[in-house]
Amino acid sequence: MFTKSDKKWLKENFTTKDDLKRFVTKDDLKSFVTKDDLNSIKQDLQDLKSDMKTVKKDTSKIRNDLEMVTGEFDKEQVKLKKRTDRIEEHLGLALPQ
Repeated sequence: MFTKSDKKWLKENFTTKDDLKRFVTKDDLKSFVTKDDLNSIKQDLQDLKSDMKTVKKDTSKIRNDLEMVTGEFDKEQVKLKKRTDRIEEHLGLALPQ
């Protein structure tokens, strides 16, 4: 049974009895998603997943390379700092505070 609000909604949205009888038509079904559409979407998702794996692998490789390079720069900076300190001490220069 329809409630009063259902009847009111039907009256507002449908003007004739033909409108009330027909909700979904053949033309309406054409706009629905089909199995072929879903299969196409699944294939696209699989392609994206494989692309993302490649991107993740490349990103991790870049991250490792970056860490290696920054580590080398840090080692070089420490070596230069020690060398500078030894030279300043040998020459009797004032050490920075």
